[in-house]
Amino acid sequence: MARSRTRTPPKRRGPKKWKMGLAACTVVLAVCYANMGKILSLWQGLTAQNRAIVQSLEGGVPSEESGEGGAVLEKGESWTDFSALLPQTTAPADIPPEGAQKPEGAMPTEAVDLAVQSGVNYQSAYIKNKTSLSDGQIAELLGTGPGAKIQLGSDQPQVLIVHTHATESYEPYDLGYYDPDASSRNTDNAQNVTRVGEEIARQLNAAGIKTVQDKTQHDYPQYTGAYDRSRETIQSYLKKYPSIQVVLDVHRDAIQYSDGTRAKPTTVVDGKKAAQVMFIVGCNSDKTPIPNYEKNLRFAANLQSSLAQSYDDFMRPILFDYRFYNQDLAPACILIEVGGHGNSLGEAVYSGQLIGKGMAEYLKTLA
Repeated sequence: MARSRTRTPPKRRGPKKWKMGLAACTVVLAVCYANMGKILSLWQGLTAQNRAIVQSLEGGVPSEESGEGGAVLEKGESWTDFSALLPQTTAPADIPPEGAQKPEGAMPTEAVDLAVQSGVNYQSAYIKNKTSLSDGQIAELLGTGPGAKIQLGSDQPQVLIVHTHATESYEPYDLGYYDPDASSRNTDNAQNVTRVGEEIARQLNAAGIKTVQDKTQHDYPQYTGAYDRSRETIQSYLKKYPSIQVVLDVHRDAIQYSDGTRAKPTTVVDGKKAAQVMFIVGCNSDKTPIPNYEKNLRFAANLQSSLAQSYDDFMRPILFDYRFYNQDLAPACILIEVGGHGNSLGEAVYSGQLIGKGMAEYLKTLA
């Protein structure tokens, strides 16, 4: 005789358990809302790290020591250290936020003086010659004036500032160390070399020299091809504003010792720390066709001499080498390295102010 089977109906959750679940969700949401700032900061940090890893695997991000003028140095080089503690009066300030702690595994930064008086001497400027031209040939090239002609007070741009590697950034504060796990690139234009370009442009415009700055991040999200992209940008400005005489490609350098210590080229101007500055000028060759390279070199040497006379130990020797850097496009095209990745943002921005003021005085002589 077959047994009849009865199916037990499933148990249903009562109102009490639903209320408990809802209360738990409410508590979680409240905690998340209260800590939203910390959560967003953590998420942005993780996102930046993941993006850097992906780009590195794709070959899109260089090492931090790959600046245009950068080098890996051995300890014991005959450079002067700056150890004076100076008033932090630059903007942005170099004072860290209260409660900031030194990260585990922090590596040192070391102030060095790279304003050496060596190489081909021209007035107060020095040129580090890496070309096959003799020092005598370079001296002959410097005998005539630059090809740029500035119109003071014109409403048409005379100077263009671009940033092929706009995401190059600095240490946020002058602490004497850096976090090796932190990136030396930043897409926030208030924290990278674009901020330095802003200061240069501000000083030139204040002096009546119409200057435009392009803030395109040509190196982000892809580093490879940045100079091709910045070339298109420069050409578009020159087409729109044929009045442009000077093109400045503003970068920051990356100099590091073999033991991991980062060298920060530093000087003191009017009681404030400033990042030292270097110009790079390309020489003409089959691989680097720059027909007007003599004009660029003369412009850089005269500007260098003017800035060196205004600010002691501010200028590093001009690097004259077989490099292209889109310097064939205007009457005067130069690449400027402002400090290195060991310098603080405040030091670099102050240097931008000094460059702008000193350059304005020099450009007035070309009017």
